[in-house]
Amino acid sequence: GWLCPFGFFQDLLYKARTVKIQIPKWLTYGKYVVLAGLVFTITFIYQEPWFSKLCPDGILIAGLPWSLLDENIRSMLVQFFWIKLGLLSVFAVWSATAKRPFCRTVCALGTIFSFFNSFSLYQMRVDHAACTRCDRCRENCPMDISIWQNERSVDCIRCLECTKCPVVEYTTVFQTL
Repeated sequence: GWLCPFGFFQDLLYKARTVKIQIPKWLTYGKYVVLAGLVFTITFIYQEPWFSKLCPDGILIAGLPWSLLDENIRSMLVQFFWIKLGLLSVFAVWSATAKRPFCRTVCALGTIFSFFNSFSLYQMRVDHAACTRCDRCRENCPMDISIWQNERSVDCIRCLECTKCPVVEYTTVFQTL
């Protein structure tokens, strides 16, 4: 959660003064469909990494800078570049209005990482006796999680933003319980 450049990009866009919306819970299951369908099934059938080809992070980090800096690259741009640019544009606009929509709805890599949350070096802990369920943790969370509902949420990226609430803390596997 700390190292993803596209997550950082989405966080920056979310700071823009725009109308803010909630992503419906059912859309967050899309990342499992993308993982099973696009990453595993389509890749197996066509023997090509289609998620990597469509991921807007690639065009943000490499495609746009290279095409702006090198005239030879610009001359090689094909229709696929414009499709990826369109996807980047959709997620950029959506990121200004909702918390990390790409991560929450389609990111296959984050979905794979989420399966290991139970084994993370960092574990979240909520003092349930002191928690008033004010959802301050959710307001601070880039993944829009109420950590008091599930300290081991698979959607948690361990950014530790929820620890701004005094009843939420993190522990590490190196600490004794």
